[in-house]
Amino acid sequence: MDNKEKIIITNSFGTVTNERIVFNTKYGTEEMGVRDVYSVSFSRTHNAVPAIIYSVLSVAVLVGVYFVESTPDLFEVIPKLVVILGIVVGGGLFLLSMVQFLGRHVLKINEVGDERRMIDVKLSLTKEGRDFAEAIERNLPGE
Repeated sequence: MDNKEKIIITNSFGTVTNERIVFNTKYGTEEMGVRDVYSVSFSRTHNAVPAIIYSVLSVAVLVGVYFVESTPDLFEVIPKLVVILGIVVGGGLFLLSMVQFLGRHVLKINEVGDERRMIDVKLSLTKEGRDFAEAIERNLPGE
């Protein structure tokens, strides 16, 4: 780093200085010049269609388990393990539908030359991701 380079923010996503952005990736670090970036956004994406599909499947599985459990003749033939497995699968599908509906945060960095970097942000790192995006945005040329 030069003497002129000033660190604006450092967190688990990387470092933003007045001249460059250094990303932490699972393979090491990657850097780009601030002048190469023309826009930054931090947004949440929702997956409504999979959420609806998983919800319908979970309701179907749980209703099927209810009918199997409430019918005395069938319940003698089908072991309790199948009922328990149906409840677990139905509950799992319902949780999966909630995860899809709530969505995920994405940090998008658009570079000159139509290159786009999308960084998935874990739920526990939402504040750090937002701070990282704001630091880049404040540091963009012309801002």
